[in-house]
Amino acid sequence: TPSIQLLIDRSGSMDTNLPNTNTSRYDAMHDALVGANGVVSSLENKVYFGARLFSADNPCPKLYSQGRAMGNASTIKTLIESQNPNGNTPTAPSIDQVVADFAANPPPAGSPPVIVLATDGLPNSCNGNDDTTAQTVVAAQAAYTAGIRLFVLGIAGVNDSFLQQVANAGAGVQMNQPNAPYYTANSPAQLQQAFQQIIGGVVS
Repeated sequence: TPSIQLLIDRSGSMDTNLPNTNTSRYDAMHDALVGANGVVSSLENKVYFGARLFSADNPCPKLYSQGRAMGNASTIKTLIESQNPNGNTPTAPSIDQVVADFAANPPPAGSPPVIVLATDGLPNSCNGNDDTTAQTVVAAQAAYTAGIRLFVLGIAGVNDSFLQQVANAGAGVQMNQPNAPYYTANSPAQLQQAFQQIIGGVVS
């Protein structure tokens, strides 16, 4: 029974529609997680789910949060629906906050901690558009060092090199080892399938 913290990008670009659809990335993510057939809705009694939405709201990064618990789908749904996309993508310090929360509020005994990062672009800082890929990789490595596995899902054409670096860091992959899997989605169906692959794989 894993403890899974969903770390969800709610930067302004998440309001952009997925290719060839009238559905925004944020709405598609909502449906994939907490819709009628969403993965959290389906597995809420098999997983301690929590959710954090991150962007550059003050004090940056401000994470709108719902703590991890069993049977948590309705409260996570309310959290997602309470916010709209806005601001930048301070991914690295947001990962750091989740790692700190796991340290302050450990999972139940025998429940492996997991972060599922869903984002639609390269990370940047609170105050600008500088690329903070290196800092994000360090944050993912720190999560793994703390005993927390991190999976990454890129929505709508995220840079493959960035996703691979974060996936490897979050899995503790060393040089000359096979790459860790990362996940991508360009449609609502692919987004739901990706979440199901990641979370279903952790549960099984």
